[in-house]
Amino acid sequence: MSKSKGFTLVEILVALFIFSLVIGGAVNLLVSSLSAQKISLQKEQVFREQSSLAEYMGRAFRQATKELGSPALCLTTVGRGYNYELNSPTNNRIRFLDRNNICQQFFVSGSQIYEQKSTDSSAANFGAQVALTSNNATADSLLFALLGQNQTDNLQPRVTFFAQINGIQLQTTISQRNFDVQQ
Repeated sequence: MSKSKGFTLVEILVALFIFSLVIGGAVNLLVSSLSAQKISLQKEQVFREQSSLAEYMGRAFRQATKELGSPALCLTTVGRGYNYELNSPTNNRIRFLDRNNICQQFFVSGSQIYEQKSTDSSAANFGAQVALTSNNATADSLLFALLGQNQTDNLQPRVTFFAQINGIQLQTTISQRNFDVQQ
């Protein structure tokens, strides 16, 4: 009476089946984790880009100055005594004089947000447009709203801007740093 040591074919098949279920579940968990991490990293990149964009544009808006020259060269539709100018009716471009009296504008074109600076205080001398968003980011929209942009309204100038990049929304309001006193 000899008892053979070993496993039967059925026992091996059952063990392989259980092993494949455990490994399959682990691989599925790993793949879904990697996919979730990829999505998270993409959103983090968009948040970083939006944060950088908001900081850059906010700094420029805070340091904007009134256009006091006559005739108005930068703010072509509103003119003397104004701080900012929007392109009506779409409000997706803003133009202003920066702290160095250089005409500057931010706008959306296609799926990118751009900045353009003049060589002087005139809108006629704009240089090349520079993209503020990367090629990986799609600017779905960019809108501006103004309050207190006029010299005679007794309100501190404020710019509210709304940007939607890759479906993630950003909105902030920036007040001009210098007090808005009539000149």
